[in-house]
Amino acid sequence: MRCGAFDLNFVGNAIASPIPCDATIVGARFYTQGLDFDAAGGCTSADPLGFPFTLSETILTTIGA
Repeated sequence: MRCGAFDLNFVGNAIASPIPCDATIVGARFYTQGLDFDAAGGCTSADPLGFPFTLSETILTTIGA
């Protein structure tokens, strides 16, 4: 069951976000993945998005105690 699923888009090469000291978010998980538009060696323009791109591996982050 996915509760509160949403997507966020960020542009740039680094993202910093403080994690509040809140015990109710311990165990919360979120996924991140990079997308590079017009990347050399990426999928060709014949692919569904219509331009070359590459994707990074997906990273799962879990907030711990």
